[in-house]
Amino acid sequence: MVRHLRLTRHDLDFWVDVRLREWDGKWLAVADLADEPDVGTGTDPREALQEALLALGPRLASELSAGADLDGAPDPGRPTSPTAPR
Repeated sequence: MVRHLRLTRHDLDFWVDVRLREWDGKWLAVADLADEPDVGTGTDPREALQEALLALGPRLASELSAGADLDGAPDPGRPTSPTAPR
């Protein structure tokens, strides 16, 4: 199953569409940034997502991945990011 996310923040004038997929215990994130997709891998979805967002800079990549709703419910105390329909 592929998860679709649309990440943004109140101070950004754009959003990032991301696709997340788990395969054999590893995660793949593909973020649509600029003219080519950026790919990240990891042992969990947040790690893969943060790696895929690194082209935005480490601080923003960390903040966007930390605020992403990856479990279907927001993390307490973290800002949520709107998600695209699944």
